[in-house]
Amino acid sequence: MEDLETAWELHVEPVWGDFRVGDITPDQVQEWVSELAKVRSASVVIRARGVLAGILDRAVRARKIVVNPARDGSLELPRKKKAASRYLTHGEVDAISRAAGKISSQYEVLVLVLAYCGLRWGEATELRASDIDLSRGRISVTRSVSITNKGFVVDTTKSEEFRSVPAPMFRVEKLGKHVADSKLRGNDMLFVSRAGKHLRQPAKDADGKRWWESALDAAEVDYLRIHDLRHTAASLAVQSGASVKAIQRMLGHRSAALTLDTYADLFDTDLDTVAERIGAAREKFLAAHERREARSRARSARPA
Repeated sequence: MEDLETAWELHVEPVWGDFRVGDITPDQVQEWVSELAKVRSASVVIRARGVLAGILDRAVRARKIVVNPARDGSLELPRKKKAASRYLTHGEVDAISRAAGKISSQYEVLVLVLAYCGLRWGEATELRASDIDLSRGRISVTRSVSITNKGFVVDTTKSEEFRSVPAPMFRVEKLGKHVADSKLRGNDMLFVSRAGKHLRQPAKDADGKRWWESALDAAEVDYLRIHDLRHTAASLAVQSGASVKAIQRMLGHRSAALTLDTYADLFDTDLDTVAERIGAAREKFLAAHERREARSRARSARPA
């Protein structure tokens, strides 16, 4: 995935570099967006437009222009094609984590953290020993790492908010053993490459791709993105009866509305479960009510 600097160098600067900010019109921006969309993905186009819009925002603040032509309300951007999410079962997660553990013990723990905590890849691979509170069973998520042309860059999380994620006891035990066996402390990273640096996403790294695909093959699970472990965490949380608000906090979404929009299919299923539970509760009430009525009639029928 291109970073902002690459978007500037490849798509923005060659077209707009010689323009005076006051000469750029919404129609010109629309034409540029439309032409770029013919040869590049929606994500690339949206990112490039964002770079241009950010530059022109500064021009607005400096009062060099009155309005930003790259933020015109009529501007039509290409829509991203949403990849279908995969949701794993507890059994599949267990099989993948065990298979990954045979390659490296840290991979077993990493799979469990992603699948049961719902952390983003950059958040999980920036975890330090000091972020783990084994006594409380909590993981502090305060930072995220991303890869750019200049290497790894550590920044705040995507939502720019700190969150404390609870961990089931079995996962706490795995984390504790990993920390102890690896003699990690303080600022030591939990998960590292063979060079002692941050791990790269399997899709973007040959070594990472090998261990991830090997684990999937050994577990006899069809290929899926490692990001689908985050979706799995949401799915398992919904199945456990967690509220939308709790899942939002676990995943670090900015709002519960975003959680509902992202996992609408899961909550549709959850609504079916709610309906079943309401129906079962009603049947239970009616049965108890009928028993009480029967006892009352029996008492009334007794001779005085």
